[in-house]
Amino acid sequence: MGGLLSLIYTAAEGNAVVKNLVTIASPINMYHMVGPVGKITQLMSMPSALIKKYTGKHLKDIDPDWFHVEGRVLSVLFKLTQPQAIFSSYVDLVKNISNEHYVSRYMTMNEWFSNMPDYPGATVQEMMQKLGLANSLHGGEFRIGGRDISFKRIHSALLAFAGNRDVIATVSAASAIVSVVSSTDKTFEVVPGGHAGVFTGRSAVHTTWAIAADWLALRSGKLSGVAGTDVANNGMDDEHSAERP
Repeated sequence: MGGLLSLIYTAAEGNAVVKNLVTIASPINMYHMVGPVGKITQLMSMPSALIKKYTGKHLKDIDPDWFHVEGRVLSVLFKLTQPQAIFSSYVDLVKNISNEHYVSRYMTMNEWFSNMPDYPGATVQEMMQKLGLANSLHGGEFRIGGRDISFKRIHSALLAFAGNRDVIATVSAASAIVSVVSSTDKTFEVVPGGHAGVFTGRSAVHTTWAIAADWLALRSGKLSGVAGTDVANNGMDDEHSAERP
């Protein structure tokens, strides 16, 4: 989601200050999300349009509290996407219990997965309405916050990642990003891992982060009055100055 929000920000008002943009596992084509998520979203788009046409009822008219997702529920749902990975992580922990660095890293990631923040109802509601059912991101143009947004306004250098085993944002869902921006410098990389494994997995430091570091290093020369680099993934954002690779 961080990648999606960074794209929206850059298109809305950040194009002049965002030199480089990196997204990780960010689904641009919601209809191509894996399994029932993408299919249900696609199937619901037509009925929701008909309901709006004939009844005047709209998704935005529903109380946002109904869409609130508690962090603990989100954590469980996230873990259920790859239950085998959760089991194997415990096995690996036992095997490496004497490795202080490994245990520390494991505890850090486990804390993140187990104590996710709540998703505010109004945010989820608007995401479902404008980005999910309408699949507006794939079209590259939509209206949000009273403003018209167009991804064609984005000219920043772009590096986008997708995980080859991602069970949430498929390669097809994420790769659509290269067709909706006006950037001439754009790269799409498929790396090992699932939705979180692309940046937390064992090989991530040698794949995702190594690729990103090299890519940024080539593009991080001194900028005249430009505020640096935006780096975002599906749930964590990080801003880097122009001098930092």
